[in-house]
Amino acid sequence: MTSCFLEGWPLYSTAMKREVAAAATIAFVASFCTLVVELVAGRILAPYVGVSLYTWTSIIGVVLTGISIGAWLGGALADRYAPSRLLPLLVLLASAASLAIVPLSSLPAGATIPLPDSLMARVLVLAFAIFFLPSCILAMISPVAIKIALRDLDRTGHIVGRIYAISTAGSILGTFTTGFFLIAHFGTRAILVGMALVLAICAAVTAMAARDRRMVILSIVFATIAIAALRPRFLHPPFADVSEFAKETNYYTVRVEERTRIDGGGKLQVLILDQLMHSLNDVNRPCYLAYGYLRIFDEVIRARGLGGRSIKLLFLGGGGYTLPRCAERAFPNVTIDVVEIDPQITAVAYRFLGLSPRTRIRTINTDARWYLLRSTGKYDVIFSDAFNDLSIPYHLTTREFVQLEKDHLAPDGVLAANVIDNVPAGDFFPSYVRTVQEVFGATNTQVFVDRDAYARDAQSTLVILAGGLPRIQSTRLPAADLNDAFRRGRWTPLSDDYAPVDNLLAPLFAERAHYQRR
Repeated sequence: MTSCFLEGWPLYSTAMKREVAAAATIAFVASFCTLVVELVAGRILAPYVGVSLYTWTSIIGVVLTGISIGAWLGGALADRYAPSRLLPLLVLLASAASLAIVPLSSLPAGATIPLPDSLMARVLVLAFAIFFLPSCILAMISPVAIKIALRDLDRTGHIVGRIYAISTAGSILGTFTTGFFLIAHFGTRAILVGMALVLAICAAVTAMAARDRRMVILSIVFATIAIAALRPRFLHPPFADVSEFAKETNYYTVRVEERTRIDGGGKLQVLILDQLMHSLNDVNRPCYLAYGYLRIFDEVIRARGLGGRSIKLLFLGGGGYTLPRCAERAFPNVTIDVVEIDPQITAVAYRFLGLSPRTRIRTINTDARWYLLRSTGKYDVIFSDAFNDLSIPYHLTTREFVQLEKDHLAPDGVLAANVIDNVPAGDFFPSYVRTVQEVFGATNTQVFVDRDAYARDAQSTLVILAGGLPRIQSTRLPAADLNDAFRRGRWTPLSDDYAPVDNLLAPLFAERAHYQRR
């Protein structure tokens, strides 16, 4: 029985036929490049629409649509035209489509580009416009390569299975290489140009095998164009020229820009994460707090540190390190821990945002929940400031996480969290407040607003305090507004099992897009 199974099945030590090896190599490269496109898509769209469930749903759906249509078209073309001459053309077209992603990715920055207000529609339109064609053309390559390798119909299953397995290995390697190495070291645009160059070289090689001199020359010309594109001006994102610093990390597109204070009192270093202006920092005046929610946070710290008491603070989310720097300056007896998931942001804070190399602030570069799960420390105040505008890590909003925060508070300790939403129309704000109330109790939970920036019918930044509530002078959210937010009935307590944060915030994105277009 064993001999029957092995009959006609070459041992792994037997060299694969030249056609099969060539087809498998091309399929490997095409699949590798497809996953590169899929992963860099998230980083390319982040400065315009953030990174959310909608972003990745749209990207994966568009790429899979391209793969499906491309595989069907590739198979049809392989039966109609000579596959040996068709293959280099498709590889070269894939190279051109990959290179075209770079200029296309700058189009959303133009104010004249009409885009839908809906977050779902906007992300889907952008993903389709930029990434469908490259995915489709790349998917057309494998069926044509397989057609070239199929010389013996009795071994079709073996050949197709082997090429498919090697193709999948290319997808796997493309996933891990891009996610763990390429983006952090080269940036998305350099990756795409390099990918276009590799595909142009592959097109030249396959054209030589087909003895297609014109395609060889065309491929070499395009490879030269790709090499020429490896220059800073072409690789820079559209905002690079106005940024003092710009870098794509494993988590964000990070930018630093210099601007003048509104009061004319000096210069500010502005930290921008993806599409959000995250913090405004006066390097020479650590306690310049431009945002109202930071002033509320600061008032909480000062209430806890009255009389020179020793206090211990935990910041979940470092960002621009604005308030940690201020607390360090204002309170000599303060202990400050900052949990910041992205080490590159911490490095930017040291380099541009005034964080001193001699700071007493202790930074832990890890996920906030992971840190609390492994920490035994108790804190007088925990600041939950890891929500990046509309890109909110849902696992930091749930009842289980709020309970974890409560467990790390000292007796009479305070949890302080900031939330952006439209109070009467938003769905995330009441959901998060009710979740906090379930853990701390409604009487131990209060909501504060920046009186100069709060608008009942527009998006606002709010601060939720829970636990041992301090006496502060900041403005409480009117009880009628809070009751109206709950009365609408579209809120839901958030848990690890059910936390539709992106869905709850989608109307806020549409509201913002509509406002920007007015």
